[in-house]
Amino acid sequence: MTISVLATKLRKVILLRLFMIAFFLTAGVVFFDIPPFVSYGIPTFFLALSLVYLLWAVTQRALTVLAYVQIFFDLAAISILVYYTGSVDSVLATLYALVIMGAGSLLLPKAAMAVAVMSCLFFSGTVLLKFSGFCSSESVLFFVSPNYWYVGYMLNLWNIVFLLTGYLTARLVRTIGRMEKEVTLSRSFSLLGEMTTHLAHEIKNPLMSISGSIELLSEELGAKLSGDQVKLMDAIVQESQRLKELLDEVLVYAKPEALQISKVDLSRLLDEAFVLLEARLQSRRGISVEYLYREKRRGAFALADANRLKQVCLNLIVNALEAMPGGGVLRVNLEKRRGQFRIIIEDTGIGMDRDFIKNLFVPFKSSKTGGTGMGLAIAHKIIHAHGGRIQVKSRRGQGTRFTVCLPSA
Repeated sequence: MTISVLATKLRKVILLRLFMIAFFLTAGVVFFDIPPFVSYGIPTFFLALSLVYLLWAVTQRALTVLAYVQIFFDLAAISILVYYTGSVDSVLATLYALVIMGAGSLLLPKAAMAVAVMSCLFFSGTVLLKFSGFCSSESVLFFVSPNYWYVGYMLNLWNIVFLLTGYLTARLVRTIGRMEKEVTLSRSFSLLGEMTTHLAHEIKNPLMSISGSIELLSEELGAKLSGDQVKLMDAIVQESQRLKELLDEVLVYAKPEALQISKVDLSRLLDEAFVLLEARLQSRRGISVEYLYREKRRGAFALADANRLKQVCLNLIVNALEAMPGGGVLRVNLEKRRGQFRIIIEDTGIGMDRDFIKNLFVPFKSSKTGGTGMGLAIAHKIIHAHGGRIQVKSRRGQGTRFTVCLPSA
């Protein structure tokens, strides 16, 4: 998350908190029997804190620390309100869930679980203080209270609610983030497709004219050309051909997918892909292939365009082979989870770092020498058109795992 985005979110949270302070200031006086130093003191304290928060947010420094500072004081304030409004029976305990959900959307998904644990600690501490009589004029011992079992039950129930809220918030934030990323990527791809289609057509024709003219000159001049001149002309022709292939890939990528959906046997499709790659596999020394999918031949059917899906598998397998220049193990497997089939292609190659993975499906991003960077972009586009997705897990020096998820038949 960029600094500017986090700063914008923090400012919105601060303004929302001011609204909540005004609401609970009124509610505390009207609906609850709360001491004046609490009902007025806490809002006054938080009004002053909000000014500090706003000034801190403007500096755009240590914003993550600012977020956790706000969360800490919010939990503390909620605990004080819970203490004076019924403790374990207080309806204001639900405010902990708001802080948990806010932490997940404000920071990373894992922050939701961290704040859920903090909420459990704050709430449990508040209940224990209330029923021990440590901070109360009432001399009530928690461990001999006749409400011991009820308090224990409610305490555990609320803690489960907080932890469940944190878990669900983390899952939801991850899902929303993935969806936003896919939508942004799709929009970028759509815009790029419109631009490159026109540009590719404009470049392709003159490029072929240049290449053809060079070949014609080379034939006519023949022996009159020196060795260096022949090499130069050959280089022009080769680079022209390479640019033509790149433009062809761009046009394929920009073209809307017209899929021929049918019931596809994924095991058979993978076998056909490996038949096409047989010569390449034989030329790669030190590479062994584990055909794990062959153990699950029965029932591995997906709704897909067989030819386009085979293109994706070929691309991923070739990438896996090229990622193991010194040899390694290629594993190909099939799994069925949640009504989807997953084609898993895993290698023990050089791997990728996190920054490179972020732009892995962006066109023209390639780690291979002489690569166009279009292969994975096209693969992503094909799978997205199927209503599926491609997941990537990789670590530098430990290999890469691609998972293609498709709807099962």
